[in-house]
Order: sequence, then C-alpha cells, then structure tokens
Amino acid sequence: MKSSRAIQEILKIIPAGSPRPFDFLQKGTPIRKGLQAVSTLENPGLDQESNILLKAALYLYFDGFEEAHSIAQDHEGVAGNWIHALLHRREPDASNSRYWYRRTSIPRPLSGEIGREVLGLLEQKPVPELEKLKKKVAASKLWEPEIYVGLADPYVKEDPASPVYHLLAQIQEAEWRCLLKHLLGV
Repeated sequence: MKSSRAIQEILKIIPAGSPRPFDFLQKGTPIRKGLQAVSTLENPGLDQESNILLKAALYLYFDGFEEAHSIAQDHEGVAGNWIHALLHRREPDASNSRYWYRRTSIPRPLSGEIGREVLGLLEQKPVPELEKLKKKVAASKLWEPEIYVGLADPYVKEDPASPVYHLLAQIQEAEWRCLLKHLLGV
C-alpha cells in the first residue's frame, strides 16, 4: 500500500536509536520536521475525514499536541475521540483522558487486538505494579484504557529507564499503532 510506505518514511524522520516521543509518557517538544512532513501527507486511498484523522494520529506521534488536538476537537466519533483521549493522557490530564475514552467506542475486534498485544507485553516483562491491568485484560480479552490511564498517571514524571515506565511507554505505542491501522483500514 503506497500510503503505508509514505507513513513509514515519515516515521523514519526520527533516526533509529534516537529518543522518540512515545518513549515518554507525557508530551514533549514537538518535532518540527515530523510535523511538516505530516502536514503535506495526502493519502488518495482515504476519504477527506480519514486523511485528516490520520494526520492527527501522526501529529500525536511527533508531539504536535496543538495540531492533533485541533483536529480531534472538530472530529468527534470513534477515531477523533480516541485521539482526544490519547492526547490528554500524554498532556498529562488523566481525568480528561478518561472522559474521552468513555466517549469513544473502540471497535471490539480492534480492542481485542490491542488487549492481546498488551497482554503479551505484560507477560513478557511482568512488573507487579501493572498486575491489575494484566488481570483485567486477561479476563476481558479487551483493551482496558481507563485502567491504563490510572496506572500510567503516577509514573508520568518518573524515571523513563525504570522497568514500569518503559513497559507503560511500550503499551501506549502499541495502542497508537492499532489506532493507525484502524485509520488506514488495514
């Protein structure tokens, strides 16, 4: 798919081995080169709204909070509200994030896919602090974003090198990747 290659190229703007925004639980300084690349992205295989929401998800990847937030505010619905929830979790504003998660309904197959990926991460690198999330996801077989938000919030300002923080960052990226797949219709 041509758009997937274009997106892969945009994501390579951050060199391999360099810190990436999703290595951190809260927003940082926007990566201007990434934001510029996203602003010119057009995917002819998507309708106008899907293109806009895809840009919002990519702006989020490059810590373009304002750009992504502006789009999310104007596009309520599954993807717009989901992006809104992710943005506010990274802001960090846990209560606002939970509000937006309650307003979205992540499609069940996608929620199950995220849940499986998260459960795999939690089983690979078990940490007692995330046992509540592991048990809930294992029981429901679905992504449990509101529990994740509550567990991630206290770690936002902690050491990114700690095992808990690192795992929380991996989980946030797994969720974002599934959002991207949803937006691309993959």
